[in-house]
Amino acid sequence: MGLEWFRDLIICIYGIIGIIVCLLFAVIVYSLYRKIKNILSKIEEMQQGVQGIVDDVKREIASMKAEMSRPVVQAMAMFKGIREGFCMVSRMFKKERGAENEQ
Repeated sequence: MGLEWFRDLIICIYGIIGIIVCLLFAVIVYSLYRKIKNILSKIEEMQQGVQGIVDDVKREIASMKAEMSRPVVQAMAMFKGIREGFCMVSRMFKKERGAENEQ
């Protein structure tokens, strides 16, 4: 048992320890991958749920805008019609006055 034998023994021990460390590292990385994959799938499910909620809210807001703007538009149309009616009547009276002044 010379010095060469101890050197070879230490090289073998370091090799075995290196293999064990690599295997442990691979196991840790694989377990982290599985956990992260589960977390990402749950996040995607949550994102789809939130996206559904956002779509529902957008739809409700659009329908509320339509429902709220309809009476305002109708009132504006009514006031415009009344104004046009007054303008037409005032034009008729102006024409009658103009005809009376000419006679």
